[in-house]
Amino acid sequence: SIGEIVINKIQKFSIAEIKTYECIGCTICIKVCPVDAIIGAKHKLHFVINDKCNGCELCISECPVDCMTMRTNYHGKSWNWPSKQADQSNSFYQDKKLRIANLKKDKYLAKEQLNSSAKIKLYIKDALSREEEKHVKVEEYE
Repeated sequence: SIGEIVINKIQKFSIAEIKTYECIGCTICIKVCPVDAIIGAKHKLHFVINDKCNGCELCISECPVDCMTMRTNYHGKSWNWPSKQADQSNSFYQDKKLRIANLKKDKYLAKEQLNSSAKIKLYIKDALSREEEKHVKVEEYE
C-alpha cells in the first residue's frame, strides 16, 4: 500500500576499530567521521566510541597508515532504518554540523577582534606620530 514504511535492516553491522599501536594521531579520521564517534588529539592515540559508530566506513579509506579496520560490533546489533538508532545517528551528525559551524563562527569573531585591535593600535600609532610632528614643528618655530 502507499504510505507503508519499509524497514531496511543490516544484520550485525560492523563498526570501526583503531589499531592503537599503529595510529599516528593525524586526526583525519576524527574530521571525516560524520557522527563524532572517534575521539583523540593530534599526535595522540585515537579511539572509537562503539555506541556512536554507525559503520559508515568513511574513516577506513581516509586513514593514511591503514590502522583502521571494520569489525562486528560487540553487542551484535543490527542496523534498522527507520528506527530510534537511525534517529540517534542523525542527531549525532546534526550535533557535529552545529559544533563545526560554532567553531567557524568563533574563529571568525576572534579574527575580527584581532583585526579591530590592530586597527586601533595603528590609529593610536598614527595619532601619536602626528602629535610628534606638531611638537617638532612648534620647537622649530620657537
